[in-house]
Amino acid sequence: MTALLALPCSMVGTSAAKRLLETMTDLQIRRRANRLIAAIAGYYVVQGTVLHSLR
Repeated sequence: MTALLALPCSMVGTSAAKRLLETMTDLQIRRRANRLIAAIAGYYVVQGTVLHSLR
């Protein structure tokens, strides 16, 4: 059942992302990618700090 939903959702997401990326400039894409990477890295730094403090 999940696979039946996953396939159409992935197709819609891919089409939507393509349109979005085509409207963005290279600078906008780089900025958003850097922000996303920084957010993910920040999450893991906080998670590591919390786990270390629980020892």
